[in-house]
Amino acid sequence: MVGQAKVYYLSHDHGLHGGIKMDKNQEKNVYAGVGISKNDDPYEAGKEAAEMAVMKCGKEPNFGLVFTSSRYKNKELVKGIQKIFDRYNNFKWVGCTASAQISNYGATTDSCVCMVISSKYLRIGVGIGKNTDVEPVKAGMEAGKQALSSLEIDKNVDPYIQYLAMKKLPISEVVRIKPYSVLLLTPGFTMQKPSRDSEILYGLTKVVGKYMPIVGGAASNAELSETYLFYNGEVYQDTSIVVALMHDTKVGFSMEHGYVPTGKYAMVTKSENNIVYELDGKPALDRYAVLLNKSTKDIWSEKMQMEKFPIVINTMIKVASKLGKDVMELNPMAITVGKNPFGVRDVHGDYWLKTPFHVVDKKYLKFYEDIPKNTLLYIMEAAENDLMNASKKAFNDAAKDMDVVVAIFFECALRKWRLGKNADKVIKELSDFSDCAIVGFYSDGEFGAIKEESSNKHSITSVCMAFGNNILHEIGGAEK
Repeated sequence: MVGQAKVYYLSHDHGLHGGIKMDKNQEKNVYAGVGISKNDDPYEAGKEAAEMAVMKCGKEPNFGLVFTSSRYKNKELVKGIQKIFDRYNNFKWVGCTASAQISNYGATTDSCVCMVISSKYLRIGVGIGKNTDVEPVKAGMEAGKQALSSLEIDKNVDPYIQYLAMKKLPISEVVRIKPYSVLLLTPGFTMQKPSRDSEILYGLTKVVGKYMPIVGGAASNAELSETYLFYNGEVYQDTSIVVALMHDTKVGFSMEHGYVPTGKYAMVTKSENNIVYELDGKPALDRYAVLLNKSTKDIWSEKMQMEKFPIVINTMIKVASKLGKDVMELNPMAITVGKNPFGVRDVHGDYWLKTPFHVVDKKYLKFYEDIPKNTLLYIMEAAENDLMNASKKAFNDAAKDMDVVVAIFFECALRKWRLGKNADKVIKELSDFSDCAIVGFYSDGEFGAIKEESSNKHSITSVCMAFGNNILHEIGGAEK
């Protein structure tokens, strides 16, 4: 019997789907392959997805990413993946559970997707930081330190390539070269545990620096229950995973969301950490409702009082999910925020989204990240076409001036819900348009930065990290 992954390979593959279309006789600097499986057996699903990715890569891989549905038994799934990856020396792979998965085969909710990369110009170091629910800053720092200490640099090849870049490129390109970047995976949040992702990110920046390019996402679960992270055959909870990368080929980053300001705004007049107590001197929920011409009951239902009834709410969500109901429809806050999130304007005139997810004492807004006093929060909105085009815009910007081979996406789970059936259409069209290997997942928060800003946690956003075939010293090869 043909396994599910092989069914996908035979029925959906066109060209070198999961890898760039180039002359097969032309040697490349970066190779990549993507695999997928929907096999109900977790061991077979992991094995099939990994085997398919390796087969399509065509070279011995040295790095892998795996994102999988929470429906699988994680230990069995990971065993199947590791069965394939054990064949390769010095191979490192990381991954996590996700409410939905992204690959060249679209946006899926019940699959295991895998990407492998092969390149002699890519160095990888991995670190883990445990007890994120208790000591998130320390966990971020520990993961960062381990990742850097395990990053094995070729002190003959790597400095020589950077020397060639300085010798051949104009200084305007040399100054923009950043041969290092960091990928971050965090546990996200559940009904029982709040997100500590911003604190993990802060701890990481204390090790790698505030302006190191950091991209990634928070693990997610469609039922808002336990999330899991993976590293080289092991399964972790309450853990952050950091991947330190050194690349002698071009790597680009970008973010887009598609929202624009409505013209309405409010000043944060009282807040503490991630709880906003007052907007314009009024209780935060009341003021938010007025700005949207809604009643507070339209935004927040007492049925969603998580801190009082987390087990009951979690059970309701699991039952609704199994019945095929839209879990997001149970939470009017999610619906409201998906349509009209808050935005914060940066120094470049761009707006980045901030979303409350909970109401405290029926009148205060609790956000995923800290919102300082005197922050000006703009009410945002988005047309459907602008939402759909955000992923493509992020890709185009990240892949500018490169022969792109790999695109890794971290997209918000709320963004997928907002797009509905169009989410799958967006990813499939992007796969056809980009002609490169695509993998990613829908997260409970995305990490990224634009221009020369520091990385932050974002909401309802598409973050893209692109790997090119261009060596740094090639014209146009410097990171923008």
